[in-house]
Amino acid sequence: MSESDPILDPLNEKQREAVTHGEGSLLVFAGAGSGKTRTITHRIAHLIRDRGVAPYEILGVTFTNKAAAEMQERARKLVGETNIQPELRTFHSFGVRLLSEEVNALKRERNFSIYDDRDQLAVLKECLKQLKLDPKQIKPRTLAGRINYAKDNLMYPRQYAEEQGKDADEQFYTIYKTYEKILLSNNAFDFGDLILRPVKLLQENETVRNRWQLRFQHLLVDEFQDTNPAQFELAHLLAEKHGNIVAVGDDDQSIYSWRGADISNILNFEKYFPNTKTVRLERNYRSTQPILEAAHAVIKNNSHRKDKKLWTDKSEGRKPEVYAARNDYKEAEYVLETIRLLEKMQGVSPGDCAVFFRVNAQTRVFEEVFTRENMPYVIVSSVGFYERMEIKDLLAYLKILVNPADDHSLSRIINQPSRGIGEKTEAALMEYAAAQEASGLEALPLLLESGQLTGRAHNALSKFYQLYNQLQEYNDQPPLKVIEKVLEKSRYIEKVVEKKDDHTAESRLENIEELKRVAADFGEENPDPPLADFVEEITLLTDMDTTETEATAVNLMTLHAAKGLEFEVVFMAGMEEGLLPHRNSEFDPERKEEERRLCYVGFTRAKKRLYCSWSRKRRLYGTERQNHPSPFLREAGLLDEPSALHGVDSGRRGRAFNQSRKRSKRKMKKKSKKITTASGKSNAGSRAALNYEVGEIIKHPKFGRGKIVAIQGSESSPTASIKFDAVGEKRLALAYAHLEKIS
Repeated sequence: MSESDPILDPLNEKQREAVTHGEGSLLVFAGAGSGKTRTITHRIAHLIRDRGVAPYEILGVTFTNKAAAEMQERARKLVGETNIQPELRTFHSFGVRLLSEEVNALKRERNFSIYDDRDQLAVLKECLKQLKLDPKQIKPRTLAGRINYAKDNLMYPRQYAEEQGKDADEQFYTIYKTYEKILLSNNAFDFGDLILRPVKLLQENETVRNRWQLRFQHLLVDEFQDTNPAQFELAHLLAEKHGNIVAVGDDDQSIYSWRGADISNILNFEKYFPNTKTVRLERNYRSTQPILEAAHAVIKNNSHRKDKKLWTDKSEGRKPEVYAARNDYKEAEYVLETIRLLEKMQGVSPGDCAVFFRVNAQTRVFEEVFTRENMPYVIVSSVGFYERMEIKDLLAYLKILVNPADDHSLSRIINQPSRGIGEKTEAALMEYAAAQEASGLEALPLLLESGQLTGRAHNALSKFYQLYNQLQEYNDQPPLKVIEKVLEKSRYIEKVVEKKDDHTAESRLENIEELKRVAADFGEENPDPPLADFVEEITLLTDMDTTETEATAVNLMTLHAAKGLEFEVVFMAGMEEGLLPHRNSEFDPERKEEERRLCYVGFTRAKKRLYCSWSRKRRLYGTERQNHPSPFLREAGLLDEPSALHGVDSGRRGRAFNQSRKRSKRKMKKKSKKITTASGKSNAGSRAALNYEVGEIIKHPKFGRGKIVAIQGSESSPTASIKFDAVGEKRLALAYAHLEKIS
């Protein structure tokens, strides 16, 4: 009996077709849950083992460090060699590598800094200050958006002005130029530069272009639907000579246009790469068929998409359910009670459940209800660990050790912890540096010797410069050692963290310990790592890399944060007009299609159960609104039953009140079969539960007196909606409610 092939045998027919593709361009439409990562990693392993391609001739590009690391590890295991090194990076990480190697062709030093979104805002505030413009009138965040748009579309300041023509905004042009000058003087790039500048270099320098085109003979691009124009052009330039590019993605999951993603890149791929072979991965390994049917029924209404339909051999499964709530609090209570019922009856853990929202503001009510009812939850957010004050402070120390020209990082920590360096003293230093055409740290010793400072300012700056020099002695040490020395020499913990003497101190200490753990792990994975490599890796982390779900608590998150994740049970909250689709898409067909793709992404995160809810009334942003169900629910075929429009669950667990009552009575007449709990043991309380009638007055041990207003559910898991005098309406599992009838 022949041995199995670990590379080809696990693949289905379409996956194998993509993996064994020969020379030339290949476009893989990989539907949700269709084995995209498997296809890419097996393709890499096939190229190395079966086609004799050297690992270093393969470049794989994706959008998160997490995905790149996972692909690297899988490919190594498949080939059976731990030392193979195909180049698997994020777009921005690859950009850093190219810029580092070609730095001589740029006006930068090799130890350049990389500015993230918050750094960018700080630089823009400095621009406005230099130009004597009011940040209240000209918002730095708006400026950042315009600059990012320009760079995503490969435009420097002058090109942007030319593109705008007679409508060019001269003020913005001046700000953009000033912004670029500050980046240059700080020996820094922003995130947009990490793609823009490599593209410009490859376009304008034939020698550089030939070098990089010859280096990588095979290019694989993951999540191609999320590429912006600059990223597409980078891929196009790298693959232009040999044409061996594999683009993997799903146009139905393109939901990041607000970040610059352009869905036309994947839809028009064949125009840029003639003779492209196309493979569709339509077999889904995640969801049940009823969930996939609902998702397809929605997404097929988009006109800008390639025709495809997911299928699975998991034909059984429950049809997605819809609940129409009276208000947003009732919606949250419905979700909570459903989770508890699933936990009791099916053994589903809260950590297996996720609640998706269109906007962050929706989480507030759920937090209130979950906290009140002791339901554990976690908000999964992209604003996380590396945005916290103490982490930004420590990273700023590391950045100036790597790049002494980084005045932005210098400004952040020159008086953190407080050492008596006020705004006037810092301004005097930076004015002196500008006059010397030097960075702040380069000018600092000269200013100290100049005699221009008062005794107090001189002493304060002198102490900081001594600290900087002490820390420079550890610059070649592992990152963990450097962090420990920064904390020790600056006395950061006792002067900043513990000095606050409030409830945040413990949390900040825990965050610092976590940063040390990250540095320790980096040191173990990278023997003798340069500090610059650690700073680069941390700076290039994306929001998806820092998104952490919780295994023991309900995960609350926006639909945008949900992409790439999967859960046993998914709740789509707020499925109503004005939220999903969002009201901003009302008169914009392209935005409407993206809203539909958001709905599709949400549906296809669910493995076994999908619940949709909407609220007749919702208070959002201080205004109460009357709502209608989302048109996507009707497209999905989930509003066929009238009950969905009458405030009750429309799935198998619920029917309209009269239908439920009649069915229960019929079943009780036919048989008196015992109802069992999730453990399988007979439960007399459950058996008696079906004897309750709508309209009966009952007493609950916790909520007190109430009236049954509806009975839902199956014979094995009956539930009742009860309006209590003290706490309002609640939905309870009758088998566990311990109700007492009041005559």
